[in-house]
Amino acid sequence: MKGIKIVLQDGYVKISYTHNRTRKRFPTGVKIDSINQISPEGKLKGNLPNKLEKQEAIDNLKYRIESFIRQYNLEFGVSPTIVELERILKDSENKVHKTERVLDAYKIFYEAKEKEFMGNKDRSKKSIKEYNGLKYYLEDYEVFLGRQIRFFEIDKEWMLDFKIFNETKRKNTKDKKYQTFGGLRGNTIKKKINIFITFMKWASTKSYCTFPAEIDKFSKQIKSPEVVKSSLTKDEILKIISFKPISESHEIVRDIFVVSCLTGMRWSDLITLNKEQHVKHYTQGIAITKKAEKTDDEFTVFLNSISLGILEKYDYNLNRLTNPAFNRILKEFLKSTGLFNDETKFKEDKNRLQRWEIISIHRGRDTFITMLLEENVPLNVIMKYTGHKHLSTLERYVDRNKKVDNFMNIIFKDFNNE
Repeated sequence: MKGIKIVLQDGYVKISYTHNRTRKRFPTGVKIDSINQISPEGKLKGNLPNKLEKQEAIDNLKYRIESFIRQYNLEFGVSPTIVELERILKDSENKVHKTERVLDAYKIFYEAKEKEFMGNKDRSKKSIKEYNGLKYYLEDYEVFLGRQIRFFEIDKEWMLDFKIFNETKRKNTKDKKYQTFGGLRGNTIKKKINIFITFMKWASTKSYCTFPAEIDKFSKQIKSPEVVKSSLTKDEILKIISFKPISESHEIVRDIFVVSCLTGMRWSDLITLNKEQHVKHYTQGIAITKKAEKTDDEFTVFLNSISLGILEKYDYNLNRLTNPAFNRILKEFLKSTGLFNDETKFKEDKNRLQRWEIISIHRGRDTFITMLLEENVPLNVIMKYTGHKHLSTLERYVDRNKKVDNFMNIIFKDFNNE
């Protein structure tokens, strides 16, 4: 950053800040023998005693000063004077409450949210999982950085780096073990960023930090790529039903996936099915009537002979695999059929992938809704089957990449011969 330099004075590393020909050197408390032992960017070289602790001390002060200068520039359009920077640094030290480490505060924040959601029936069970999930991503980012994340370093540039980290697939190494896989896309990234911004605002009210205004609208600047869906056709469903799996695990995932395609049930509802509680007999036929685990909204979906046969085969107990294991084995099964080797592409990064690579349990719900729409089933009926309350939500499941059929010839067939 302009105006910031790493200097050595009386054997101690200092952060030098120059403004209008006035200079101030801020001590890091780190002592070294020669300026050659540190790079112009502030990275220590060689095998120094307590190198990690010394590097963290230098980084902490350097990141703090740079962050405050960026925030001041954003707010006032100019860099702070020496006096202003000294005041900001002093104020930030006075505001530190219990800890400077982001994760320490986040754990307290999560506990508060957990209590809040427990007493709020309108918040879905999935909400608290989202908050807990972000904790794992923050922990993994510390593993990646090799140090603790501190409040003073959180700014727009940090947010961008955190976003890129979560978009990138992780690889475990001998020195770094991760809890999450990375490779997040679109709205999933936005959710995590929005939760983090909510946390930072909470942290500001609790005097852990000063909320950096530049991150407030960061998630709105993230483009939401159009999700490329890959729903199955009726013919494809029939073909995978008749395909002989090579293993028991392939047979299980095939059967559960087919049930999803023929009922539109989400993963969370499939694995929580209970024969006594959820199977209902109506004059129209046998149906699953259940409150959705995700939204707590009730849905009723009728079973055909295929879905009924599969559910009875497993005595309605489909809770046999974890979600990641299910999707991994599902891809193996779909690849083995040879039916899904045609290429598709994600519009956000133009990577061409074979269809079996992007099909997951979520595509079962897409397939169900798309088939009903193609059959001109009334929207209010579809919404009863799926538990949707709003048409705008239902529309997200429409596979817009399918060929558009010409219904005009059918509707106006009496006029064709005139």
